[in-house]
Amino acid sequence: MNLADWKGVSRPERAPLEGRYVRLEPLDLERHAVQLFESARAGGAEDRFRYLFEDVPDSPAQMNVWLEKVAASADPCSLPSSTSAPAGPKGDRR
Repeated sequence: MNLADWKGVSRPERAPLEGRYVRLEPLDLERHAVQLFESARAGGAEDRFRYLFEDVPDSPAQMNVWLEKVAASADPCSLPSSTSAPAGPKGDRR
């Protein structure tokens, strides 16, 4: 295989992606931090964090440190994002 003319692809655009069942949007610390902290601390947190490099956050401040690090990352495999149900036919969330 000759790769002499190979050109890489551009980074994914930081823009919302609307799917059939979920909306994936760039992480916005002001909009998403509280809900992400609450989700991280919800029942079963130890199981969800078992194989991650981070521990379950003890406080919103600790969660914010991690979120700021992720948001500043240039790693395309860790694009920070938040998910939500897509808008239904009448614009309401399912």
